[in-house]
Amino acid sequence: MGRPPSGGRRADPLEALGRHAESVPREQLIELGQLILMALNHREDAWLVPVLTAVVAGGAATWAPWPAVAGWALLSVATVGVSQLALHRFLAQADRLTDSRPWLRLLTTARLLPSVVWSLLPLFAWPGDHVAGRFFLILVLGAAMALRTSGTAPHPLVLRLQLVPPALALLVLTGTALAAPDAGGHADAPGLALVLSSLLYPVFLYRMGRQTCLRMRHMLELQLDLTAAKRAADQANGAKSGFLATLSHEIRTPMTGILGLTQLLLETGLSMRQRDYVRTVHESGESLLAILNDVLDLSKVEAGKLEIERTAFDTGPLLDGVRNLMAGRAAEKGLDLQIRKGPGFPERLMGDPLRLRQVLLNLVGNAIKFTERGWVRISASADRLADGRLQFGIIVSDTGVGVPEAAQGRLFETFSQASAEVTRRYGGSGLGLAIAKQLIQAMGGEIGFHSRPGDGSHFWFTIPTAEPEAPTAGAMDPQAAAIALPPLAVLVVEDVTANQVVLDALLRARGHKVTVAADGAAAVRLVARGRFDLVLMDMQLPGIDGLEAARRIRALPDATRAQVPVVATTANTDAADGGRCLAAGMDGFVTKPLRPEALVQAMHQAWMARGARVWPEETAAEGVAQLDMRQMDTVAQAIGPHDMPEFIAITARTLVETAERFLEKVSGGDLPGAGQAAHTLYGVAANVGLTGLSADARRAQQALRDDHPEIQRALATRLRENAEEAADMLGRWLVEWLGGQPPATDSAVA
Repeated sequence: MGRPPSGGRRADPLEALGRHAESVPREQLIELGQLILMALNHREDAWLVPVLTAVVAGGAATWAPWPAVAGWALLSVATVGVSQLALHRFLAQADRLTDSRPWLRLLTTARLLPSVVWSLLPLFAWPGDHVAGRFFLILVLGAAMALRTSGTAPHPLVLRLQLVPPALALLVLTGTALAAPDAGGHADAPGLALVLSSLLYPVFLYRMGRQTCLRMRHMLELQLDLTAAKRAADQANGAKSGFLATLSHEIRTPMTGILGLTQLLLETGLSMRQRDYVRTVHESGESLLAILNDVLDLSKVEAGKLEIERTAFDTGPLLDGVRNLMAGRAAEKGLDLQIRKGPGFPERLMGDPLRLRQVLLNLVGNAIKFTERGWVRISASADRLADGRLQFGIIVSDTGVGVPEAAQGRLFETFSQASAEVTRRYGGSGLGLAIAKQLIQAMGGEIGFHSRPGDGSHFWFTIPTAEPEAPTAGAMDPQAAAIALPPLAVLVVEDVTANQVVLDALLRARGHKVTVAADGAAAVRLVARGRFDLVLMDMQLPGIDGLEAARRIRALPDATRAQVPVVATTANTDAADGGRCLAAGMDGFVTKPLRPEALVQAMHQAWMARGARVWPEETAAEGVAQLDMRQMDTVAQAIGPHDMPEFIAITARTLVETAERFLEKVSGGDLPGAGQAAHTLYGVAANVGLTGLSADARRAQQALRDDHPEIQRALATRLRENAEEAADMLGRWLVEWLGGQPPATDSAVA
């Protein structure tokens, strides 16, 4: 039976049919596929026809003149060569063809030429009265038909036409046998019987070839169906990946606010009951985030986008970190959480510590979850392999309920739980072990378990690894280096109010000065006019996004401002997003929810990469980024120098009083009154060019509509502080505008 070639680097032209399935009629594709199969089969059998030609020519030369036989042999080989050239030309273009009709005539002709030449054999080597020669010709022509029809002509038209020349030759031989009498004047009965029976041979061959054609057609139909199904599955998988990416962003963005604000609340003075409530909310958010991470990891595994790093890591901090994270959960259940290391266990290994930590946390978390009393033990070892590498192994043992025998076979399957009762009692998504298996296999290792119901479980995994080379003398620990990050002037570009509050609190607590922008265009303007040591830029922003904002910052004419470090803060977790950030000119990438340590580390790395530069304190004119000088000049020209001091005094007092009224209304729950105060504050600040304060007032108005009272109160406090700073800024501007002379006492800014 014909088949496409299956080895080497040669591409299969049949694969191209599926790419045209949406634009080309199905029947046309099937006919094109039949021609491709015929061409592939004959290309594979090109060596066979010349060999058989040589064998037949040698047999015919025993009774026929050898020059005539040689001429037939050369003509046969030549026609096969011409046929092969046509087939190769067709196959070279087959992956781009969508219509078989222009090629059908050429390939049919190329296919029939060898059959015609074979049928001409009696003209070159006619046996005359040589009965054995006649029988030999009949067998040769029958063999030729078997060779050229049995599974090598998937196209029905070619199958019918190629049988015509051999059938005519057999009829001529049959007539010759009937006309040749024996010595008694009668027809040669044995020869006649053989010739007549040979006439049935083309019929059987045609029947067999027709069945082959039908099977080939069915195979092509199945291939097109499978290609269509695969395309639909790929589209569905792409849609799922896009949905998960969107889901990641939409969930991680509010999760930053939830986890960040609850952490800030836990650091304030709360009653014991309030602290328990907030801690429960925080832990629930962490659990939700863990499930989200599992779903995203599973999506990456299925899409083949899971990336495994290979870097040197300390084994002690890895194991101790897992124990410290799980110690609280173990203590709540009265469990003893232990770590045991084998003899000679190395302090440093090569691998992916983040993924190993993820697997360990999953195994230890499961052990604690399914153990009511006793202990949970982490046993670590490293055995030397024959090739010099090490085999890093972990066994997580417990004295828990064990795994039911009925569930052990599907334990590492996706969304699998031991039973519905286990799900109701212990919870979980059924993804943890499936992802752990995928991670270990991606690292080239193995994972398994041994468990008996009621007698605990032993989950283990091993991965091949090696000890890293000795570190270079004087190498700096990046974690230690991050602690040395000095106070910086940081621009936070974030459109979600809750995230603005969280980042503002995190950064101010570490001594940084913070300015907030709500969109990419505002960020570009602030960087162009201000003095910032670092920018934290969200990727998803209204108007121009974070990537475009970063490109515009890098294109600023002021080279110093254009080189400000920019770190992306985003809810996207795809590694490709990191590449997009770097391509846009950003220096770092940190995902939400933001962990303080990861955020500070990313800031430090980006800041160091740009030369660890800080604007000089004496030239850091903070007002440049918040006070529009052109607007103030316009106001001064309209009011005049005589009335300007009084105007500044009234404006400064109005800003402070309105901000205090906003705080009072928010604290008292009078949101309409707070909204009126924010509106007034926005108008006054915008009139005199206080762009930063007007933006804060606009965010306060948004917070009154969308956010929690805690966020509103935090914004109100910050708004009052900013209003006081703005009032002082106006006073300093007035002094400079008056040429360094303070205003008269009756109009001075209080």
